[in-house]
Amino acid sequence: MGCGGPKAGESQEDTLAVADTAALADSIAPDTVGAMADDSVPGVQATYVWRDTVVGRFVKGITDTLVLESGEMEDGEWDWTPYTMRSLRGSVSPIEFGVYYGVFFENAGDLDGDGTDELWVCPHNMSPQFGYAYQFITYWDGAWRALTPRVRISLDELWSDTDSPTRGFSHVYRKSGRPGYVYGKTTCTLYLDSLDNLLREPVNFDTDALERFHDSHSYLDFWGYETVEVLVPLKPAKEGTIYPPFKQSQASY
Repeated sequence: MGCGGPKAGESQEDTLAVADTAALADSIAPDTVGAMADDSVPGVQATYVWRDTVVGRFVKGITDTLVLESGEMEDGEWDWTPYTMRSLRGSVSPIEFGVYYGVFFENAGDLDGDGTDELWVCPHNMSPQFGYAYQFITYWDGAWRALTPRVRISLDELWSDTDSPTRGFSHVYRKSGRPGYVYGKTTCTLYLDSLDNLLREPVNFDTDALERFHDSHSYLDFWGYETVEVLVPLKPAKEGTIYPPFKQSQASY
């Protein structure tokens, strides 16, 4: 998924001021690989490592490959494990995501018009409705920085147009014609009030909005979920918080 790199030939302009470790590419196995143990050996469990790659220009003038890799998981089943992301050419800093049930990422293209690609990241847990939230990050001044708040999305919507995550997730976001914003799909909670009026959880990326929403209604009855497209604010790169701003876990994203 996500090998949305530059057009052929553009890498001829590349210059690299850091140690070029492109030769390491030969040691990177194909995406989503499994190293299985011999079933004939009693007491030996099968293990595998989930791996994905993205190609892009996250620093001006340098085309690089980012490698996302999980810790070892047993018996071919998804499990809580640490995820890390590193750069083959050393143009950007690595990211230690922490322990999650899974992490997806892809090249989102140049969303803020500064000439470099942004990264779409989605660490997640097991919950189909509340466990998935994506975010756009960019590399600026030697660090990955968050361009947007986290945007909640349901598992069904995340994979609604795909058979597997290897086909990408660009259907949940797109560029907007409004400076400082990107269109993104988000999943909202639906409620009924005491008069059976349908109410939608507010989507304005204000951390206090949901609390005010509940406080303003004396009775709410859970009704379900709805996915809508909204304008997600983009911060200037220099104002973005360092990503990740805290050590995330499966309970906090």
